Amino acid sequence: MVAARILNYNYTTVGAAPFGLLWRNLRCLTAVELLSTARLNYSLGLRHDEVRQLIHGLFDKVSGAGSGFGEVEMKSRLSGLSLNIVMRMVAEKRYFGSAAAEEEGGGEGFQEVISEVFELSGASNPGDILLE
Repeated sequence: MVAARILNYNYTTVGAAPFGLLWRNLRCLTAVELLSTARLNYSLGLRHDEVRQLIHGLFDKVSGAGSGFGEVEMKSRLSGLSLNIVMRMVAEKRYFGSAAAEEEGGGEGFQEVISEVFELSGASNPGDILLE
């Protein structure tokens, strides 16, 4: 597919590269720079911060209902949580749920780009790709 070739930089990403030297180098780089124990320990604080902000947002939503109980749509919140964690690990910036991101319009534009990428790649649910 043309979209797959373009979105995967001519098949040079970890998920699209054919098995070989490039794939092994990308896999090693990913394991060392993103998924190593040291890097995961380094990002523990930001993961706690993102979960804390999610819980505070849920508490504000429920306490604003007056009765202490209320319905909350979790799918978009959990999707935003996972994307914020990934983006803070990679780019050190929040894209969803923060006043700064909403003022800059970064969250909406970023969410549109992510949705378009998953639509072009043929994924019906971004969680299917992100959680594999």
